[in-house]
Amino acid sequence: ADGSGSISCGGNGLMPWHIGKHTDCPKSKPFAVLKDNDGALEGCHKTKAEAEILANLILKGDSA
Repeated sequence: ADGSGSISCGGNGLMPWHIGKHTDCPKSKPFAVLKDNDGALEGCHKTKAEAEILANLILKGDSA
């Protein structure tokens, strides 16, 4: 996992996910949703906004 360029999602410090870069994400979907505690990749997205939507769904317990 490559955490360089990570961006905090929530701004409140409560979200256990962040947006960053991951070597498994293709150039067409460079925004990765990564778990804070272990860097696990949840998904790759075309835009930061799409990645933030997924991170918020995960936080609410919706795994879509």
